[in-house]
Order: sequence, then structure tokens, then C-alpha cells
Amino acid sequence: MRPAQPPLRFDDRDAERRVWNETATDTPTTTRTRGRESLTSQLVSFFQAQPHRWIDGRALASRFGVYAWRSRVADARRPPFNLCIENRQSRQVGENGRTYTCSEYRYIPTEPQS
Repeated sequence: MRPAQPPLRFDDRDAERRVWNETATDTPTTTRTRGRESLTSQLVSFFQAQPHRWIDGRALASRFGVYAWRSRVADARRPPFNLCIENRQSRQVGENGRTYTCSEYRYIPTEPQS
């Protein structure tokens, strides 16, 4: 029989993992976890490198985590990133003749406010 594992705990040190850019907008440059850029930060960079381009959700799933990519997109829409990410869905016919729902996302850059 395996010994019981202690429950996972999160504390204020998690907040210290954020690296902030010291600008007037106080926008984060990235978030880091254990010395690496977080997957949400990588997703933000991925979208920013491809503005106005529709990206299939399956591509996002394979790159940013099958079970968490939707949460990462939602996180990218909220502070501290505040990206405008649109979603569209359409019915497609696959190679096997079956229909499926294709979900695509795109980043729309916003004008800097003065």
C-alpha cells in the first residue's frame, strides 16, 4: 500500500512568479513557472505573432495542452494580457465523411489608447 500523499497547496509565492514590465500600463511581459515561460504566455506570444489569422482549435490543443488550451485562451482574454480573441465555429465534413464542428480562434490587435 502506498503512503498517503499530502494535498497540493498554493500560497502567495505563486503570485511572485509573475514578471512585470515596469511601464505606465503596468503590462506583464510574461509569466514564469519554475524558470520557464508559462503556456498561457506562450499562447499569447503565438497569437500576437499571427494577428487576424484564424487558427484551428486542434492546432492549439496539440501545442498548448489537450485538456487546458481553452482555459489558456480564456486567461489570455483577461488581465494581465487582455487580448481580443475571437472565436467562430462551423460544421465540416471530415475525410471519413462524418461531420464535425470546427472551432477556430484569431487575435485582433487593439489600438493603443493615448
